[in-house]
Amino acid sequence: MANFLVLDGITKQFKLDKGQVQALEDIHFEVAKGELICLIGSSGCGKTTLLRVIAGLEKQTSGRVLLEDKEIETTGRERGMVFQEPRLFPWLTLEENVAFGI
Repeated sequence: MANFLVLDGITKQFKLDKGQVQALEDIHFEVAKGELICLIGSSGCGKTTLLRVIAGLEKQTSGRVLLEDKEIETTGRERGMVFQEPRLFPWLTLEENVAFGI
């Protein structure tokens, strides 16, 4: 049975004014369809960066992310992400927040 999600050698470096930051290094794992996984780690260890790579919001420096044997290169309707911080305009109603993007 093919894996639903495959991360193969994911590395992510950020270039900053003070040099480079290694956020992810050689991450490998596979997730079967219907399987539930958790990412656990201390603040700043790369959990959010990894999720952003899987969602297609960040491009990895090296490695591949495969979703149902198709390489993820950008965002897609079949994937989503719920952010930790509020992404609503507090001065708008729920309906106005939903309509804002439309």
